[in-house]
Amino acid sequence: MIYDGLASYQHWKVFVIALMITTVLGAVIEYLFTRERVTEEGFAGGKEEPRAARPVREQAAVCLHDRYWIIVMVFLFCFQLGGMIKNVSQLYFCQAMFPDQSGNYTVAYGGQLQGTLAIVGAIPTALGMLIAVPLANRIGKAKAILCGAILAVIGGVIGLLFPDKYPLVLASFVIKALGSTPAMYLQLALLADVYDHQEALHGFRTDGFSMTIYGAIMAGMTGLATGIMNMVLSALQYSASNISSPAIRAAMPWLFIGGETICYTVIIAMFLFMNVERFSRLDHIAIQLDQNPDAETEAPEADETLRLFNELRRKNGKTELKA
Repeated sequence: MIYDGLASYQHWKVFVIALMITTVLGAVIEYLFTRERVTEEGFAGGKEEPRAARPVREQAAVCLHDRYWIIVMVFLFCFQLGGMIKNVSQLYFCQAMFPDQSGNYTVAYGGQLQGTLAIVGAIPTALGMLIAVPLANRIGKAKAILCGAILAVIGGVIGLLFPDKYPLVLASFVIKALGSTPAMYLQLALLADVYDHQEALHGFRTDGFSMTIYGAIMAGMTGLATGIMNMVLSALQYSASNISSPAIRAAMPWLFIGGETICYTVIIAMFLFMNVERFSRLDHIAIQLDQNPDAETEAPEADETLRLFNELRRKNGKTELKA
């Protein structure tokens, strides 16, 4: 087969132009049909109660003293970084670890195996969309993410133990992809719970500051992961003639499999302490009462969670909820 570089470039250019047009149309539609986020409780009597946004400095002060917010942001950082390191190192891993039928390590054969990994890995990610929400409804969002992270670490350990066995690497990849689905689909819902808790304690949300940090994480991880990958390749003196040198074969499993596995291990450690959802019912009651003191709400039961919640409310000068 003769490779036609000019034809390939022309087809790629058409694809990119179509993608750009679709993106612009999507952005315009989102702008026209999306409203700024407000809480449901803001619609007292069917009428929205407008409130001025708090200064960024005030929002930042609340966020940086909120352990739940810090946990979520570190979680987002680890989730994105691990995934991006896996993505940028995938081809290098496949071409360094698996020879073709002739025993040669080639970019072409590595690319073929990489494509298989990407396709097979997308299947559990799509199926996980059907599992993540029901699982979160049953055990909670944070626990669902924790369980998924444990599964991802198990998959990662399998891959690290057998990095040169393609069937086992493929199985490892599928297990990690399935374990990542709760984090992928529930991360913003969990962040919204943190917003609710902040509003219940402080009287305002921190969407503006938080989404600035979130956007920075989303935008910056590709560059950071690529930089890490390039630093490793440079240190190992990677070139087209030594794609499978002993040093590269030793390093690639830790980049492709180990990096994400380490990130999920950090997530597990943090989410052992992520229990913001215990306050969700009290948060909603407090927000509703703060916005409408005459609203009828179901009285909370007296327990340790209510005592702790009222202690936090009291520190911020807010009225306590009565049992």
